[in-house]
Amino acid sequence: MARKNRKELVKRIAGYAALAEQTLLEIKELDDLEAKYGADDYKSGDVITFGYKFVNRFAYGDGSTSRNYTKVYKCAAIKCNGLWYTTGPKSPKAYTWDDLIQWWDEGKLTYLKKVTKQQTIC
Repeated sequence: MARKNRKELVKRIAGYAALAEQTLLEIKELDDLEAKYGADDYKSGDVITFGYKFVNRFAYGDGSTSRNYTKVYKCAAIKCNGLWYTTGPKSPKAYTWDDLIQWWDEGKLTYLKKVTKQQTIC
């Protein structure tokens, strides 16, 4: 059996403690988002509609000046087999609920409409 070095073991414990602390912070962030947007209590086939603002910066032909171009996309997400599939510029992409609400919380969500639990074929 290899001899253990006390300093290495203490260092390993400190690393685990830091990892546990970071993980707890990330769980709290997700809990806060769920408090803001609600829990994923939807069934397969349920639809949510939302508006998402995209801001693009572009230069004119000569490159001398640039400005922001803002576009609000009307999007929808449908839940199918535990994942959310979106319409719009970021599709096709499957999101977990945590991924979806983190994307919404980037600050560009303009509205969110929870469609009355529509059952569609999924």
